Amino acid sequence: MRAQERSPLEPEPQRCLRRRFRHRDQRHRPEADVCLVEPVEEDETVNGCFVQAPREVAAPDRGQLSGVKVLCIDNEPKVLDGMDALLGGWGCRVLKAPDLATAIDTIAESQVAPNGLLVDYHLDKGNGLDAIIELRRRFGAELPAILITADRSPHVRDAVREQDVQVLSKPLKPAALRALMAQWRVPRVAAAE
Repeated sequence: MRAQERSPLEPEPQRCLRRRFRHRDQRHRPEADVCLVEPVEEDETVNGCFVQAPREVAAPDRGQLSGVKVLCIDNEPKVLDGMDALLGGWGCRVLKAPDLATAIDTIAESQVAPNGLLVDYHLDKGNGLDAIIELRRRFGAELPAILITADRSPHVRDAVREQDVQVLSKPLKPAALRALMAQWRVPRVAAAE
């Protein structure tokens, strides 16, 4: 009988040996189970419980998005830091800006044109869709863009559709974001073959 595969975030399996133990201070808990922990080298049964030995966990596939240059625009610094951590973990190079003007300056300073845009709809200066339109005017109309918004109003959805921009609703789901971003590389890979 095999145990279920464990998550890479779970601690390594360990053997737990239970023994009865008498405390010196009898007032609180005169007896208690104590768990002595030691690592196991191979699958075994301990005290009637199956214990699975540690397995090698494959590293996350960074190759699919590795090297993709992403410009993130959001007026909340914590959101930008979170996107940097998430996308950086996928192998992306992340440029961050709180608004359109800073985004243009950031691109100029880095001397790297982005492969795609992740832009929040509600910005302190303007809105994300207008920022996408301007960045596409400067860096190419085919620049992939994803607008991230909590606004589900029909006029926003229609405007986004007219500009050929993809939309992700808040709260953002990393799997959905990664799936859309993976499509950014497909035409470039096909053209290189």
